[in-house]
Amino acid sequence: MTLPRIQTGEDFDFLTGGGEMGRLIREYDWSSHPLGEPHAWPRSLKTAVSLILNSQHPMWIGWGQEMSFLYNDAYLHVLGLAKHPSALGRPACEVWAEIWAAPWRTRFFARARQPLSTMCAFLWIGATI
Repeated sequence: MTLPRIQTGEDFDFLTGGGEMGRLIREYDWSSHPLGEPHAWPRSLKTAVSLILNSQHPMWIGWGQEMSFLYNDAYLHVLGLAKHPSALGRPACEVWAEIWAAPWRTRFFARARQPLSTMCAFLWIGATI
């Protein structure tokens, strides 16, 4: 018999200081999501999420085969009210459907050494000029 896993504060330490998005990630129902529960995310994903949540620069991560969309507070103004907060956890191709078929995407993934299905992350760091 296995006992249910009890979530402790340590399970979510990587979301500390994450502002609104840290809170939304903690509150999101990940139980049926392809990424699974945050306490079971790979260390590399937890590290990447912690990095973006604690950054002042607009950033998002597309993780896994579906490129599940995770982003920080600074990225909220990029998404706007039309996409936030519904963008959280959705496939990046749905969040940015209007630009997803752009030529840059085809060229980027065509040059990837691994097939898209085995790529684990795409990190977008927005820059302002």
